[in-house]
Amino acid sequence: MRGEGKKTTRRLTFSAALSALGVILLWIGSLIQVLDLSMAAIASLTVVFAVIEIRGKYPLLIYVVTSLLSLLLLPVKTAALIYFLFAGYYPMVKEILEKKLPKGVAFAVKILLFCVGGALALLAAEKLFLMDLSLLWA
Repeated sequence: MRGEGKKTTRRLTFSAALSALGVILLWIGSLIQVLDLSMAAIASLTVVFAVIEIRGKYPLLIYVVTSLLSLLLLPVKTAALIYFLFAGYYPMVKEILEKKLPKGVAFAVKILLFCVGGALALLAAEKLFLMDLSLLWA
């Protein structure tokens, strides 16, 4: 019983540290706006580490905490939005799809999720943040 409590505490502490690291990385992407996409991808590695090392509900907790704190605290929300709609959840979904579905079907679903996530990110940027995306289509 006592050993299980220590494991839970270690997992929770590791999750908190990874969440803080994710927010810091997204903050860097927010400050240096050229790095927003790169920092969102690098911040998603915190979820990858959690999926590999501690499993269970902890990767989801890291994703939710990092997303919420980033969307609330960062001065420029682009990196946080890309993480929330596009990069943060993907490591968890990838693991589930590759375990449950045949290879070809899993690949097709991952491509579909990539397209839907990208479309949602563009839509949110245009509608929520009133960004002019006409240059993308020109």
